[in-house]
Amino acid sequence: MASDSSSSTTTSPDRIITSWLFSSFTESVAALVVGCPTSRAIWLVLERQFSSCSRARQLQLQRALQTIRKDALSMSDYLLHAKKLADALAATGEGFSEAALQQMLLGGLDSSYDAIVTTLTTRLDSMTMADFHAHLLAFEMRLESQNHQLQQQTTVNVAASSSSQPSPYRSPSYPRPNSGKSAGRFQRNNGANYRPPFIHPHGPCQLCGKRNHIVATCWKRFDQNFQPPPVAPSQPGYPPRFPAPAFHIRPSTDFTF
Repeated sequence: MASDSSSSTTTSPDRIITSWLFSSFTESVAALVVGCPTSRAIWLVLERQFSSCSRARQLQLQRALQTIRKDALSMSDYLLHAKKLADALAATGEGFSEAALQQMLLGGLDSSYDAIVTTLTTRLDSMTMADFHAHLLAFEMRLESQNHQLQQQTTVNVAASSSSQPSPYRSPSYPRPNSGKSAGRFQRNNGANYRPPFIHPHGPCQLCGKRNHIVATCWKRFDQNFQPPPVAPSQPGYPPRFPAPAFHIRPSTDFTF
């Protein structure tokens, strides 16, 4: 009885720890340690399982810090992002010194920060992270102020240039097609758009009033019974009409051959 009581006493704390561990595991983790008789066996299984994952995570975070870039981030967001990566790396048991982390942050800045990068690089060993952040934020504010002034000056120069010079893309003003003499000149100078009114080469015959011939070739000139039509007003594009002659041309019989 004494030995059973002693055995129960010595194993009781381990059973309590094992029970506590199982109650804190998720289903996926509990499935990994099913069958482990002691709490030590549980820890050994978990260590083997997650050590490879932890190492991969460390390499991932180290790579992210070594290749960090500011790009379009503001300086405060850039520094905050770097801090999150550094804290996550420290949680895995690894980390960088402040000087190494500051050097990585300077390497992620573009050429517009070259002046502050040169200044801070010589002081990394003696500069705290708080001072390092303050210098970068102050330099960013100065850059933004200079860029704003440059944009304003550029806008003023462009406006002054536009007001003093005519635009090369301004549409030319043309006279209206029916604006008198100027319209006539415009239409003559732009033959592709100008179509003169049709004028018949002879106009209507002044004897019979029909078109396509003249009095000299009119077939009515030998007709003694033909009465010429009344005179009508002239039409645009035709020569003025005159009254037909009061005589008819008769064939001559005085010629002998």
